[in-house]
Amino acid sequence: MPARPRCPQPPGRAAGWLVRIPVLAMGVAVGLVLSVTAPGTAGDVGRGGGNATLTPAMIRLYGQPSTFSSWPNETEGDGRTLRTVAIDAWRPPPGQSMWPAEAIGGELITGGYAQSSNSVSPTADHMAISVFNPTKGTYRNIIVPTTTGSLRAVSPDNGVTGGAVVSDFISLNDAGTEKVVFTSDFNYHRWSVTDYGLYPSLGFLTRDGRGEWQYNQALSRTAQQLQDQNGTLGKKIFPTTNDPYSLSQTAFNGGMGSLAYLPVSGHLAISRYFDRSFLVLALDGTIKGYYQNNPPDAAGGTWEPAPKWVESDPSGTAGDERFFVQYDAYYTKDGRTTYHYPHQEFRFDSTQADPLKAVTPVTGGMGKDASGFRYGYGYYDAAGNLWTGGDRIGVFVKSQTTGKRSMETSCAAPADYPNRGWMTTCGMHEVVLDAGYDVTRDGYVHSFQEDTATRTMLVSTSSGKVIPVDTTYVGGDLVAISARPLIDLQHLLQGATHQSPGLSYAAESRIDVGARSHWTPIRSVINAYETKPPDVLPAWAYRIDLDLLIKKPAAEEAAASPPSASSSVEETSASE
Repeated sequence: MPARPRCPQPPGRAAGWLVRIPVLAMGVAVGLVLSVTAPGTAGDVGRGGGNATLTPAMIRLYGQPSTFSSWPNETEGDGRTLRTVAIDAWRPPPGQSMWPAEAIGGELITGGYAQSSNSVSPTADHMAISVFNPTKGTYRNIIVPTTTGSLRAVSPDNGVTGGAVVSDFISLNDAGTEKVVFTSDFNYHRWSVTDYGLYPSLGFLTRDGRGEWQYNQALSRTAQQLQDQNGTLGKKIFPTTNDPYSLSQTAFNGGMGSLAYLPVSGHLAISRYFDRSFLVLALDGTIKGYYQNNPPDAAGGTWEPAPKWVESDPSGTAGDERFFVQYDAYYTKDGRTTYHYPHQEFRFDSTQADPLKAVTPVTGGMGKDASGFRYGYGYYDAAGNLWTGGDRIGVFVKSQTTGKRSMETSCAAPADYPNRGWMTTCGMHEVVLDAGYDVTRDGYVHSFQEDTATRTMLVSTSSGKVIPVDTTYVGGDLVAISARPLIDLQHLLQGATHQSPGLSYAAESRIDVGARSHWTPIRSVINAYETKPPDVLPAWAYRIDLDLLIKKPAAEEAAASPPSASSSVEETSASE
């Protein structure tokens, strides 16, 4: 599956040792000085080990010591600082570019993706997952073996690259056992299966006796195993490849990419980019649902909707588990047109013979909707409100009275869907952020992550900015959203580009609510369509302290009057 697009950042960074970052609150510049200190801070093990206690830093940037050669190293000590933390153990595997991530238990888990940013063009000869523990200062690379135990596999085309990418992660608790699940959308490059074996399409990490994450091959499944265990349905959904140039014939996974966890059934919703479908799997690999979009076109053209990723609703109920699907949609008629990020919502009901149904037609996306704005990225908060972003931020509110979002009535899928309704335009965003965010200034939204402890949404953009968005509830329903001063981390990408032979991008952010951390990996990519031996590219990750970012200043806390017992308003909004 082609990697989720990111906008390249221009090279160059501010000169001098102090980085002054403009912060805007509802369009008013208030100013925030973020400074940088030497490696080795309280709570982190850096190049020189632990130091004496320092002023807490809101943002820490981690990486290999040599990549900080041109980064500032002074301290402001104002409590609102950025600190670089050099980790001697930080060693990304060769040929891998840090892409998907999960944050759990105080650790950051990242998966290796192709440095070409396209899984079809491999740049490694293995499959790798990295686990970073900032408290211990450890960075472990888990090299995932194939079914034969091989730690590498290469294409017969060049004998140099092959391996497999990691496309997405989610963490879950399965009957009291912590698990991290991952997918691989392209993990077979025509080698001899007898010699090299197969990589998992659905993989698992579990903790060993020491509490360390390890690959669990017994729980994991290759596409061939998924075909074998699901009988006739498995042969249909995971067909055997018909590539005359392959040295072996084996099952094709269809591009298993994005993952979402359906919390009631305990199943997984998974996008399949190359098959233009998505499916629902039990954790043991049993197929529970399958949906392939083949929408008709009255004008005689052909639609090819390729699901890029899925997000699930944590407030779902038995028989009504929802998930959001986002596409690249290709339309062919007298040429080919690509529609980026149209999206729709689906319902999963395990009691039905046909368990997957479209709730809405395809709407929005990067084409303008009826309100004149463009949306694409989607994320459900804990209350079931569906947030979308593009060049605007909007929310489909879930009524706590009816349990439904208004899109089901204002823009519901027609009874004969998909014969009607594909690419329907709907202006249905009930709550829209009109101030505090501007796409020209801040970049397109590429990630939502909710701090469920404070009901604050952290919105990350393509230009490296993070915007805390507060929520106001009346009668249990979301009625308003408001932006706090944004955190502008664009200079991190510009500084990273100086250290990389290619471009540096901010990957999707992840929140570790228990550890009060907001993580964003910074990855490097190169034009790697010309085959060459696997090379190491620099990578970093920055962590924002949620408590320092979100907590109201002490003076404001003291001045705030507590809500009355009869109040029906729950409000967590504040300004920095």
